[in-house]
Amino acid sequence: MSFGIIGYGSFGKFIAGVLSEFGDTVIASRRETDVPRDAKYKAAGFEEAASRKIVILAVGLDALEETSRKLAPHVSEKTIVVDVTSVKLKPIDILTRTLGGKCRILATHPLFGPHTVPGGKLAGQSIVVCPYEFDGRDKIMDFLKNKLGLKVIEMSAEDHDKEMAWVHGLTFFVGRGLMELDPPKSGLSTGYYQKLLDLVELESSHSIELFNTVQRGNPYAADIRRELIGRLESIDAQLKDK
Repeated sequence: MSFGIIGYGSFGKFIAGVLSEFGDTVIASRRETDVPRDAKYKAAGFEEAASRKIVILAVGLDALEETSRKLAPHVSEKTIVVDVTSVKLKPIDILTRTLGGKCRILATHPLFGPHTVPGGKLAGQSIVVCPYEFDGRDKIMDFLKNKLGLKVIEMSAEDHDKEMAWVHGLTFFVGRGLMELDPPKSGLSTGYYQKLLDLVELESSHSIELFNTVQRGNPYAADIRRELIGRLESIDAQLKDK
């Protein structure tokens, strides 16, 4: 297999290190790609990365349409373009409009990242794959399951985004709010309070781009946010009434 990765953020760099163990891997980015000397992957231009059999778009949702339009002239019907954003309805719409009919598209959401996988060992981690058929898909699924050792969860983009509005949308929103509040460490800390501090620490490791993707890119996230805010306001009002 040969891999071209477009985007050299934390996930792009992370997955380049993983995939370079399984095939020729290059990475392209608008930013300077400071590839470590001992890395098994190398920096490349956009066209070279686009020429690989498997092209992974490791860019944020806000850059996905521009990147995929730029990619369109360089792919063929044998190219597999992989989306790895943490929402699915909007990316699938973008890729279908810009690349539909030009190549094969695989929409995924890796439920892991550089901050959650010690040593880059993916065995046992989970990845969501939306069920779209194309020639060669079985080989990709076999690679994910038996080479990378991933647990593959197949589900529709709509079901994915509905669930992730809770799993990511709610937790990231609460974590960002707590981070802005900046709760202090305390010698009187309980296990319950420590969980809040742990959530703050986790959210501080997320980029604002990821936060915006999870909140603005998921059509179901706003309803969950409003529901939470409404419940908190209701509880606050009840306390004032006593």
